[in-house]
Amino acid sequence: CRTACKTCGDECASHAEMHEHCKICAEACRRCERACAELLASLG
Repeated sequence: CRTACKTCGDECASHAEMHEHCKICAEACRRCERACAELLASLG
């Protein structure tokens, strides 16, 4: 999950200056990436 969200965030961020929807997508993917990392940390 974290890897997928990071990949999505990286790709969307590369287009964020040209397209508002890519900026929004990148932010959502970053939140997802953080949530996955927090979940993994809480399990360990």
